[in-house]
Amino acid sequence: DALKPRVILLADEQLTGPARDKVQARVDRFVGYQIETLLKPLIDLKNAEQLTGIARGVAFQLVENFGLLNRRDVADDIKSLDQEARGALRRLGIRFGAYHIFLPALLKPAPASLVTLLWALKNDGKDKLGFGDAVHALAAGRTSIVVDETYDKNFYRLAGFRLLGRRAVRVDILERVADLIRPALAWKPGTGTRPDGAYDGSAFLVTPQMMSILGANAADIEEILKALGYRAEARTPAEVAARMAQLDAAAAKAVADRAAAAEAKAAAETAAAAAMASESGNDEAEPVAGEAAGADTATPDAVITEADATDAGPVDETVATDAPDAEASDAVAADVDAPPASDETETEAETAQAVPAPESASAPESATEIAIGEAEDSVTAAATEAAPTESPAPAEATEAPKPILIWR
Repeated sequence: DALKPRVILLADEQLTGPARDKVQARVDRFVGYQIETLLKPLIDLKNAEQLTGIARGVAFQLVENFGLLNRRDVADDIKSLDQEARGALRRLGIRFGAYHIFLPALLKPAPASLVTLLWALKNDGKDKLGFGDAVHALAAGRTSIVVDETYDKNFYRLAGFRLLGRRAVRVDILERVADLIRPALAWKPGTGTRPDGAYDGSAFLVTPQMMSILGANAADIEEILKALGYRAEARTPAEVAARMAQLDAAAAKAVADRAAAAEAKAAAETAAAAAMASESGNDEAEPVAGEAAGADTATPDAVITEADATDAGPVDETVATDAPDAEASDAVAADVDAPPASDETETEAETAQAVPAPESASAPESATEIAIGEAEDSVTAAATEAAPTESPAPAEATEAPKPILIWR
């Protein structure tokens, strides 16, 4: 068992008996403690008695492969897992990625170094080329490295890298790239703002963020995506730009339509609330109007006294003060829209005052002469450059724009 190495104590006859047994026990405890501490997620997964059926089989394969599996290799088993089994595996530290099933806690220099050592002890790999080099790249924080063909490929996997073309990429970095690709492929035209990299709902473009995360150039990322199972289709830059402009316009229209619908709904709710409020106000005002009518019928020939006139005054004042408030609000709204026009008017007035008439009359003549001179120079320059444009066809072919790859 690679996780339970046997320690052989090398000592001469001076270390024998109980003393040798103590040394042997101490060394065994030390090695066991290192493995149980640094590789605790792997040990817990190996000893997980709560797992049954397919979940236990997946855990066994992860232990055998030191915590890293390509999802394609166990695709059928993963599809057969129910939610309860997935939850149990997740509680043990397993992550179900788009490309890998792995233990993220082992993608660190200390666990990766110990895993590499245990694999090398079991497979006589300490003398093989590349032993420990991939771990050094992991400790340096490299997200991807150039593959050395002379190294044993197992060392890259043990350090948490996956071989994709000419580069080896950390598996957690590949999952971050998958998190960028997933929304680009899931987006559909007309469903909202187009995510970065989305093209037409079933394809995506390589974004600068993807290249930055992978630490690769355009040629390398092509190999990486092809190795992951994506296929590319070449498009001209003009075609891609036109298509993306069309998609962005459709997305903006969809967003505007939803905003207009929301505003209309809010306005309808406000109008309904205002109607309810006015109805309740009319119901309260009817008794008062009835009382006033009764008073008029009771004393038709009564003379309006000075006190009656003062009582009627506030009603007229209230009516008079309500109308100016509405006019004032309209005036405030007009003032909000007015500043740009007033600023332009003031600017024109200041310009008219600041520029005297004689100078303003002479300025256009000098400007015209300058414009004519510039036009003559531009015509001369265009005539000079006309000859190089009539170059042979091969020169024009070399200036053809590079096609853009659409990935599906």
